[in-house]
Amino acid sequence: MAFLYSLVSSINNPFKGFVVLSSIMAIGYLPWIFTNFQTVTYLDFALLDIAILVAVYVTQRYFIKEKTTAYVYLIIGLSVNTFLALCMYLDTNILYNYTYWWFWRFYSSAVMLSV
Repeated sequence: MAFLYSLVSSINNPFKGFVVLSSIMAIGYLPWIFTNFQTVTYLDFALLDIAILVAVYVTQRYFIKEKTTAYVYLIIGLSVNTFLALCMYLDTNILYNYTYWWFWRFYSSAVMLSV
Protein backbone atom coordinates (compact mmCIF):
# COMPACT_ATOMS: atom_id res chain seq x y z
CA MET A 1 0.00 0.00 0.00
CA ALA A 2 2.83 2.39 0.81
CA PHE A 3 4.36 1.71 -2.59
CA LEU A 4 1.13 2.41 -4.46
CA TYR A 5 0.49 5.56 -2.45
CA SER A 6 4.00 6.92 -3.02
CA LEU A 7 3.82 6.01 -6.70
CA VAL A 8 0.55 7.87 -7.24
CA SER A 9 1.51 10.87 -5.12
CA SER A 10 4.86 11.34 -6.88
CA ILE A 11 3.56 11.48 -10.43
CA ASN A 12 4.13 15.24 -10.76
CA ASN A 13 6.95 15.38 -8.21
CA PRO A 14 10.58 15.20 -9.43
CA PHE A 15 11.76 13.61 -6.15
CA LYS A 16 11.24 9.85 -6.45
CA GLY A 17 12.96 8.81 -3.20
CA PHE A 18 9.77 7.65 -1.53
CA VAL A 19 8.87 5.50 -4.52
CA VAL A 20 12.31 3.89 -4.53
CA LEU A 21 12.31 3.15 -0.79
CA SER A 22 8.77 1.80 -0.77
CA SER A 23 9.49 -0.35 -3.84
CA ILE A 24 12.46 -1.90 -2.01
CA MET A 25 10.12 -2.84 0.82
CA ALA A 26 7.48 -4.20 -1.57
CA ILE A 27 9.97 -6.25 -3.59
CA GLY A 28 11.72 -7.45 -0.43
CA TYR A 29 8.56 -8.86 1.12
CA LEU A 30 7.07 -10.19 -2.13
CA PRO A 31 8.64 -13.69 -1.89
CA TRP A 32 6.88 -14.29 1.45
CA ILE A 33 3.58 -14.57 -0.42
CA PHE A 34 4.78 -17.90 -1.84
CA THR A 35 6.41 -19.23 1.35
CA ASN A 36 5.33 -22.24 3.37
CA PHE A 37 5.19 -20.77 6.88
CA GLN A 38 5.44 -24.19 8.53
CA THR A 39 9.07 -24.49 7.42
CA VAL A 40 10.24 -20.90 8.01
CA THR A 41 12.10 -19.96 11.18
CA TYR A 42 12.44 -16.60 12.86
CA LEU A 43 16.03 -16.52 11.64
CA ASP A 44 14.69 -16.39 8.08
CA PHE A 45 12.60 -13.36 9.01
CA ALA A 46 15.62 -11.68 10.58
CA LEU A 47 17.84 -12.39 7.56
CA LEU A 48 15.22 -10.97 5.21
CA ASP A 49 14.98 -7.82 7.32
CA ILE A 50 18.76 -7.48 7.35
CA ALA A 51 18.88 -7.82 3.56
CA ILE A 52 16.20 -5.15 3.18
CA LEU A 53 18.05 -2.91 5.67
CA VAL A 54 21.21 -3.18 3.60
CA ALA A 55 19.32 -2.47 0.38
CA VAL A 56 17.61 0.58 1.91
CA TYR A 57 20.90 1.89 3.32
CA VAL A 58 22.84 1.44 0.07
CA THR A 59 20.06 3.02 -1.98
CA GLN A 60 19.75 5.96 0.38
CA ARG A 61 23.49 6.49 0.65
CA TYR A 62 24.48 6.21 -2.99
CA PHE A 63 21.40 7.00 -5.06
CA ILE A 64 18.93 9.18 -3.15
CA LYS A 65 21.42 11.09 -0.94
CA GLU A 66 18.69 13.13 0.77
CA LYS A 67 17.64 12.00 4.24
CA THR A 68 13.89 11.59 4.55
CA THR A 69 11.57 10.63 7.35
CA ALA A 70 10.68 7.50 5.39
CA TYR A 71 14.31 6.39 5.51
CA VAL A 72 14.49 6.92 9.28
CA TYR A 73 11.20 5.09 9.76
CA LEU A 74 12.40 2.14 7.67
CA ILE A 75 15.74 1.88 9.46
CA ILE A 76 14.18 2.02 12.93
CA GLY A 77 11.25 -0.25 12.07
CA LEU A 78 13.35 -2.89 10.35
CA SER A 79 15.98 -2.79 13.10
CA VAL A 80 13.37 -3.36 15.80
CA ASN A 81 11.78 -6.09 13.70
CA THR A 82 15.15 -7.79 13.18
CA PHE A 83 16.01 -7.63 16.88
CA LEU A 84 12.65 -9.10 17.89
CA ALA A 85 12.87 -11.88 15.30
CA LEU A 86 16.37 -12.80 16.54
CA CYS A 87 15.06 -12.86 20.13
CA MET A 88 12.19 -15.15 19.08
CA TYR A 89 14.65 -17.39 17.23
CA LEU A 90 16.82 -17.59 20.34
CA ASP A 91 13.79 -18.39 22.48
CA THR A 92 12.24 -21.08 20.27
CA ASN A 93 15.10 -22.66 18.31
CA ILE A 94 18.07 -22.38 20.66
CA LEU A 95 16.47 -22.43 24.12
CA TYR A 96 13.59 -24.68 22.94
CA ASN A 97 10.98 -22.71 24.85
CA TYR A 98 7.53 -23.55 23.48
CA THR A 99 5.38 -22.51 26.43
CA TYR A 100 3.52 -19.25 25.98
CA TRP A 101 4.84 -16.24 27.89
CA TRP A 102 4.52 -12.45 27.74
CA PHE A 103 7.34 -11.91 25.21
CA TRP A 104 5.43 -13.76 22.49
CA ARG A 105 2.48 -11.36 22.78
CA PHE A 106 4.91 -8.42 22.88
CA TYR A 107 6.65 -9.74 19.75
CA SER A 108 3.46 -10.08 17.73
CA SER A 109 2.20 -6.64 18.81
CA ALA A 110 5.53 -4.90 18.18
CA VAL A 111 5.99 -6.45 14.74
CA MET A 112 2.53 -5.31 13.67
CA LEU A 113 3.26 -1.79 14.90
CA SER A 114 6.77 -1.48 13.46
CA VAL A 115 6.20 -2.64 9.91
